[in-house]
Amino acid sequence: MNLTTLSPQHHYPFGMLMPGRNWSAGSEYRFGFNSKESDSEMYGEGNSYDFGARIYDARLGRWMSVDPAQSKYPALSPYSAFNNCPIYITDPGGDTITFYLQKGAKSYPF
Repeated sequence: MNLTTLSPQHHYPFGMLMPGRNWSAGSEYRFGFNSKESDSEMYGEGNSYDFGARIYDARLGRWMSVDPAQSKYPALSPYSAFNNCPIYITDPGGDTITFYLQKGAKSYPF
């Protein structure tokens, strides 16, 4: 099997690209942080990502619109991404958060 790396990227915890730590093999690779499509035309390269339900700004660590499920999380800011904890909390579609507590080799979604 012959595999080719198209675009290695290094990100800060909230998804902003690390300067000087990204390379491209000449292709227009559109995906980045959390395998989401980058919107480089609007906000610059590696600064915003389309999560489906809403657009995420990696420079700010915030969503660009209100959380569609904000009534489920009244204690959180509707613009807060990953409850300010991108290591333990994910939001795969931009519409609901999932907390993973890892114990041994298992992950427990809450």
